[in-house]
Amino acid sequence: MKNIVITLLLLLGMCSASAQLIKEKEPVDPKYLAGAVPVVDGKVTFSCDIPIEVEVPTDSLYRSIHRWLNLYFNPQDVLKRADTGSDREKKIHEIGIVQYLIFKKTALVLDRSQIIYRLLIQQKDKNLHVEMTDISYYYEEERDPVKMTAEEWITDEFAFNRKKTDFKSTTGKFRIKTIDLFTDIRVELSDFMLSEQMKYLEEKPDFIGGEEALMEFITQNLKYPSYEANHDIQGRVMLSFTIEKDGSITGINVLSTPSKGLANEAVRVVKKMPKWKPAAKGGQPVKTSYCMPVTFNLK
Repeated sequence: MKNIVITLLLLLGMCSASAQLIKEKEPVDPKYLAGAVPVVDGKVTFSCDIPIEVEVPTDSLYRSIHRWLNLYFNPQDVLKRADTGSDREKKIHEIGIVQYLIFKKTALVLDRSQIIYRLLIQQKDKNLHVEMTDISYYYEEERDPVKMTAEEWITDEFAFNRKKTDFKSTTGKFRIKTIDLFTDIRVELSDFMLSEQMKYLEEKPDFIGGEEALMEFITQNLKYPSYEANHDIQGRVMLSFTIEKDGSITGINVLSTPSKGLANEAVRVVKKMPKWKPAAKGGQPVKTSYCMPVTFNLK
């Protein structure tokens, strides 16, 4: 009888622990939930506009984009790259890409899929318009190959359970990796174009007191969100914003983030910043874009 009681207590303890694990399951990050995969005219099309605040000669800007494409989509990182409609006169770069999405990679397991898509970058006024579309997947190529389009695989209609609160086991990983891929393209291109614009400035924008003062300001004002601290969520939030002619900060955008809570805190701190020393060209202050990472580490 004593053995039976002990066994029951152990089972109750295991059930309680399992219930606790289920209860504390981390919810799906909102950036992947309903509305995160845009459908335009029946096609999944991710898009964004990257501001070009500094006047850069058109030919120089076109060459800069071409150089970034060569760096980002180098032969070691992609399976295939082809020009599908670039036009210098129309200020358009258009390429087709085939590369891998890696879901899991260990000594015994390699879960991956080819992703095929078209990337368009067009110079429009003071922006670069970026689109990623015509997306499809080629999965389990070594065993039983399956080809799917993004429209039938990662949209809100097909990726979620009925309540739109969690992913289906088969489609969720494709949705997450595709969103992450476009986010990375946007962040890397934004950062590269910022560096290119800085070449045409006499004076770069600067936080008063320099980089050391900037780091001190962030350290003193940054507060770790409680949810992220309790769930061991860390990482880098990448922000972009505009530094106006008077040094004030406007137009803060979150380019990438590990979670919504970390993003909100990073934005709060940037909004709190004092005016910067603005960039200058021709002896006059000019409006510029700026990218800045805010890193959250639990020690």
